[in-house]
Amino acid sequence: MEQLMIYPYHRGCEALVRHQDMLQDWKLAGLASPKGWGLGNDTVVSGTKEYTVETDYETVLKRCDGVWFVEDGSLKLPPALLEKRLQQAIAGGKRIIYTRLADTEAYENAVRMIPETLRILPVDTGISDPFGMSAAYCMDIHTPVVAVMGLEENTEKLEVQLALRKAFQKRGYRVLSVSSGTGTELLGMYSFPDFMLKPGIGEAEKIIRYNHRIAALEKQEEPELIIAGIPGGALPFNRYNHNGYGMLQYEILEALPVDYLVLCLPWQPDLHKRLQEIGMDIKNKYQITPGAYHLAAITQDTVDLVSEKQREFLTLDRHFIRTKIKEENDPHLLDVTEEKSCDSLTEDIINCLSEQE
Repeated sequence: MEQLMIYPYHRGCEALVRHQDMLQDWKLAGLASPKGWGLGNDTVVSGTKEYTVETDYETVLKRCDGVWFVEDGSLKLPPALLEKRLQQAIAGGKRIIYTRLADTEAYENAVRMIPETLRILPVDTGISDPFGMSAAYCMDIHTPVVAVMGLEENTEKLEVQLALRKAFQKRGYRVLSVSSGTGTELLGMYSFPDFMLKPGIGEAEKIIRYNHRIAALEKQEEPELIIAGIPGGALPFNRYNHNGYGMLQYEILEALPVDYLVLCLPWQPDLHKRLQEIGMDIKNKYQITPGAYHLAAITQDTVDLVSEKQREFLTLDRHFIRTKIKEENDPHLLDVTEEKSCDSLTEDIINCLSEQE
C-alpha cells in the first residue's frame, strides 16, 4: 500500500484524516501545511493513531509515494508556492492526486505540468453525463436517501457523510455516497458532479441532470441506502452573505426524494433559542424538517467582525462543543464525530426509514 501525504493541510481536511482507513490503495503517512498558516505541530487523532501537522514540505515528501493536492480552506495557497510544490513532487517522481478544481485555470495548468505517467484523479469516474437524454423529467429513485446539508459553509458536512457511511457499512448495508466535495473517489464515494456548479446551465436542467446521475448510479451500484452531500450553505445570513440563496440546496432536494435530512450548523450563544427556529426555516424553504442537527466546532467571530459584508469563523475546541450539547439536552442535537453519537444517529435513521416502509 502506497504512502500518501495531504497538502496543503488545513482543518477542513480533518475528516479525511479521521477516516483515513477508508482510503483505497493508499495509506496516510503525512500532513504538510504552509508555515504561515499556524498549524505546525497540531495533532489529529484517527483511531489509535495520532498525526502531527508538519511545515517542512520537502521532509514529508521524501517519505511518501504520492501527494494529494486538496482545495484550500479559509486561507489561500499562493499560486507561486503551489507551482513550486507541484514541481517538487513531479521531480521526485511522486504520484499526484490533484483535486483543486475550484480554480479552472490553475487546474488546467496543473494538468499540463503533470506527466502522463503520474496519476491524476479523474473528475468523472465513468458515469456518463445524462445531458441530451430524451427524458426531460426526473426518474424515480427507489432507494432511501439521507441528505447532509449545512446551514453555513465549512460545517463538517464531509465528516458527517464519512461517519454515516462507515456506520452503515459496519452494519452490513450497501451504501452509495455522492459527496458534497471533490476527490472523494479515494474514499469510495462519488464526487459532487461538476455540472451543478457551472454557469450557463438552467435550474431545471441541473435538477434533471442530477436526478439522472443518481438514477444511473443507483442502477449500477444497487445500494440499500444513498447518502447525498450538498455543498454550500442553506439559508442567507444577510443580503451580503446570502449563501447563494440556497439555490443549490433547492435543486438537489427537488432532484432527490430525501427521506432523512441531517443539518450541520455552527455553534452560537443563543442556540437553544434558535434551533427550533432554524428547523422551521428549513421546513418552510425546502418542505423537509431536519431529523438531526450536527453541531460543528466553529462559530462566527463577532469580536473582529468589521463589516456586515464579510464574516469570519473561529475554530472551537471539540470538548467545548460536546459540553454545550449536553447543556442543550436536545436528543436531535449531536456531535457526529463522537462514535456513540454517530451510532445513535444511525439507529434513528434506520428506525425512521423502517417506519416509512
